[in-house]
Amino acid sequence: MLSWRLVRGAALVLGFGVVAGCAHGSDDEIGDGSGGAPTTDVTIGNGGAATGDAPNTTTTNGSGGAGGMSSTDATTSTSTSSTTSSTTSTTSSTTSTTSGSGPGSLFFSEYVEGTSNNKALEIVNTTSSSINLGDCQIDRYQNGGTSTTNPSIVLDSVSLAPGHVFVLCHTSFAMPSKCDQLHGSLAHNGNDAIVLTCNGMTMDSFGQVGVDAIWGTSPTISEDATLRRKCSVNTGDVVPTNAFDPATEWDGFAVDTFTGLGTYSCP
Repeated sequence: MLSWRLVRGAALVLGFGVVAGCAHGSDDEIGDGSGGAPTTDVTIGNGGAATGDAPNTTTTNGSGGAGGMSSTDATTSTSTSSTTSSTTSTTSSTTSTTSGSGPGSLFFSEYVEGTSNNKALEIVNTTSSSINLGDCQIDRYQNGGTSTTNPSIVLDSVSLAPGHVFVLCHTSFAMPSKCDQLHGSLAHNGNDAIVLTCNGMTMDSFGQVGVDAIWGTSPTISEDATLRRKCSVNTGDVVPTNAFDPATEWDGFAVDTFTGLGTYSCP
């Protein structure tokens, strides 16, 4: 169930990867099995299939960025050296876009730290190209730790189209129809830092690695709350060890608020 909020369609499939957390009220691992997606039923543009039931869709999102294809379009020479140079420029531009330094990125758009096993992470693609999530993973840094808590959660190998979201949930999440992938190790508490990486590159982070804290104040707080990324944010926090205040980039909602999960509704 991939849902979206930018533009339908797809472009290139880029490589990328992802991790996860501990059970609410407990720092022990809930499980290390991979839940897997319940069904495969949605194809977005030229992207791959998503799992789960498709959530509500939204209107066009103006925050996406265009990939750097201008050098190829502008090339008029038929020489081999000119063609090679143009191709290199295009590849470099695409890589920059998906690494978080371009006009769009792959990052967390919603964070759910609810009661019991109601844990979820929503990831949005604001680039102009599809991204292969099979190259991405989620890592959790428990209780201020500086080493990842195993196992890492590798995302399903699906193509996430521009403007669409992917929802990862704990296997016992209360509303599994909103989820694209279920995993027993998504068990974060409010004091666990979470990092999204793709092909070893940091795409986004939540919390501060190396710091044991409950970040923020209610309702914009990392424990017993749902947080949604502000529409002004168009790229991830690629420095997991920097100071973290959720109010800077997130809006807070009451615990076990799931109404917006699976949709990215920024204008």
